[in-house]
Amino acid sequence: MNSVNSTRPDVGREMFQHDLFRAVIPVAGALTLTCGLVLSAPPPAAAQVQSATASLSGQGRVVVRGSTARPHQFVTLNRSVVTRSNRLRRFTFRLNRVPRTCQVILHAARQRQVVPVRDCAMGRRMHRRMD
Repeated sequence: MNSVNSTRPDVGREMFQHDLFRAVIPVAGALTLTCGLVLSAPPPAAAQVQSATASLSGQGRVVVRGSTARPHQFVTLNRSVVTRSNRLRRFTFRLNRVPRTCQVILHAARQRQVVPVRDCAMGRRMHRRMD
């Protein structure tokens, strides 16, 4: 028998516990760091229209162009037509008719944005009547 083990029979167990403790500390640190990064990461951004314009084209169509905060986001026009922004975050709608109010409404996630149609003759008539 070894003289060390004869004086202290639990030395082997202490060494095992010490080695186990040394192995667990880096794993626990890595888990803490990972959890901290996951919890501190910002939530995924909801679809958001950053900018949009609507104008009349030469053929009497309304062209709505804009961009979203992130690529591949869904955008709805007047709650009826849906498109998706491209990898450059841009989207386009083309309407064959001019809205009576000379404005279009874009929806993206929980955001609602009213965009006036530039150079809209109906809008000018409406403003003249109100004067």
